[in-house]
Amino acid sequence: MAGPAAAVLGMRDSLQLDSGQVVLLTLLRDSLTRRNGVIMDSLRAIAEAVGRSADATMMMNLMLRLRPGVGPGQGPGPDGQRRPPN
Repeated sequence: MAGPAAAVLGMRDSLQLDSGQVVLLTLLRDSLTRRNGVIMDSLRAIAEAVGRSADATMMMNLMLRLRPGVGPGQGPGPDGQRRPPN
């Protein structure tokens, strides 16, 4: 899946981006690609580990562990509001 930086780079000529903007967007695109690759690999590993026995609640709890800066008990509470870190 292409990120927003890749989409903007694809329109660099029509947007008349200068070389500095292209360099920054290229770095951003590559960084997001690496980060998203790690997340997808982790999701695949989790999905394989739980197999077909996982329900939606179990998968959501497992996916919360993949969010940067979110530890156990720090995801959204029952009211949908994010809890502060412990």
